[in-house]
Amino acid sequence: MADKPIVLSDVLCFIVNKFVNNDVNMMKAALSDNMPSLRLYQGDIDVIVRLLHNMEHKVEEFGVVLAAITRDVRARHTDQAT
Repeated sequence: MADKPIVLSDVLCFIVNKFVNNDVNMMKAALSDNMPSLRLYQGDIDVIVRLLHNMEHKVEEFGVVLAAITRDVRARHTDQAT
């Protein structure tokens, strides 16, 4: 059985489950005042979502280009075989 491809919604669900729903700030350290905040704010999530959407579009574009290259290579291979 083929593995299910990871889609954008899966990545977003992971981020929400790990960083928003769980209490990430329960970490303890000797100098906890010097630790950076681990909270994701709405603006941070918007930036991440925008980057993921841009990456998704780039991957789709690469897929189209790769399909065109594959088609051309197969056509050239069949022309040389005949």
